[in-house]
Amino acid sequence: MAPLLISREAWRSMKHIDRLEEYIMMVTFPLMVILVVAATAVRYFELGSMAWGEELARYCMIFSVYAGIAMGFKHDSHLGVSFFVGLLPDYVKPVVNIIRTLLILIFGLLVGYYAFAIILRQMRTNQISSAMQIPIWYVYSILPLGSMLIIARTLQSFFKNRSAEKSKKGGSVA
Repeated sequence: MAPLLISREAWRSMKHIDRLEEYIMMVTFPLMVILVVAATAVRYFELGSMAWGEELARYCMIFSVYAGIAMGFKHDSHLGVSFFVGLLPDYVKPVVNIIRTLLILIFGLLVGYYAFAIILRQMRTNQISSAMQIPIWYVYSILPLGSMLIIARTLQSFFKNRSAEKSKKGGSVA
């Protein structure tokens, strides 16, 4: 059930984000593996170089990492955070959760802001990638997109946890 502070429509729109993250992972990860194997085979059999393939594999890795980070926040499965918060007494956990959420939000906002500034500079200077000869801002566009996903997932996780805490205490959840 949707928490009090987020409308049902906003909660449902998160399903679209779920699909986006899943599609990014379903496309980029296998493509990356195929490209790396192909580039290795081409080098091994001395057929030349697949510099474009290696570059594209690197970009696929970057996209899959950002999608994976957002998915990790969705499921609250970042090991370090879950492990250390689990060691704390129950009365401290809500405060730590709020501090953690604020720090993640600030980080996401800063990364998104500075990435956007970098993208604008790259667009002005027409910077292109070395092997594929594409505008490099295409690749850097994952940074603000990934930051937005991280912010959305952090808020989703925060409100879900708050809702669960209220349910445990017998509070009402709309």
